[in-house]
Amino acid sequence: DPPGGIHHVMNRGVNRNTVFFDDAARLEFGTQLRSIHERFGVAVLAYCLMGNHYHLLLRTEPGTISPAMQHLASRFTRNTNERLGRDGPLFRGRFHAIPVTTDEYLLAASRYIHRNPLDIARLRSIEQYRWSSYRAYLQLRRPAPFLDTTVLGEMVGGPEAMREFHRSPGLADLVHGGDDPVRTLTHIIDLAIGVVALDLDDQPLTARLDQTVIHLLDEVPGIDRYLVAELRGSDRSANALALAKRRAHQRRAHDPIVDRVLSFIADNLAPSDDVRHQPTSRRTFHQGWSVDV
Repeated sequence: DPPGGIHHVMNRGVNRNTVFFDDAARLEFGTQLRSIHERFGVAVLAYCLMGNHYHLLLRTEPGTISPAMQHLASRFTRNTNERLGRDGPLFRGRFHAIPVTTDEYLLAASRYIHRNPLDIARLRSIEQYRWSSYRAYLQLRRPAPFLDTTVLGEMVGGPEAMREFHRSPGLADLVHGGDDPVRTLTHIIDLAIGVVALDLDDQPLTARLDQTVIHLLDEVPGIDRYLVAELRGSDRSANALALAKRRAHQRRAHDPIVDRVLSFIADNLAPSDDVRHQPTSRRTFHQGWSVDV
């Protein structure tokens, strides 16, 4: 079981199938987030529920993340199946968890999570999306009981600072501007691999994919070459590095997943102003969630 601390947790439906069939399913997931908060002491720092996957930022005590996530998945699946008269698993298997060990990745992960709904074609602004924690951070609705907004709120600031912070993917400034850019970039690679894995048809990722990506990072715009060299290992000989890069290119030629991971990193390191704002709607409260109407 991963140690305690903060983790970026994600999972998706079997064969990319729908997990959250309707708003009732999303409310049920919120009920189970409240359950693991009360039973295991899990605090949610950010969340986003999409149609066939979810992203969570969780703060947990040592030894609790696996039983908590197993509890959440099993209760959610059982209750959803009973309500809809279906059978079988909803999630593809064990969740993917990235340990958050730098402030910069904590900020990057929260921004990525809240911007996830921009993939929805009809959505004009992430402020419109009901099923993430973003509106709570903007103080447009009351935080759910399991949501702790103090950590990120103190790091970023109030609603206007939070809006500005979410205006672009902006991972490059967070990678290069922190105290431990190597570790933060390692987290970004883990994020890219995890997100690409969410889109695979349950095929396993090949071993040491992260090392292959590291040796191709100098082809990604926006990454400092000195940072890449440090990530690869500054004590390695030129011959060893050349051999590792040659093997990385050979693997890339036979494994399309490598290019998908590199493309994700490139896309999310490129600055963008793609944030659109719309007036907020009225809201009511139901079952511990804030429900917009």
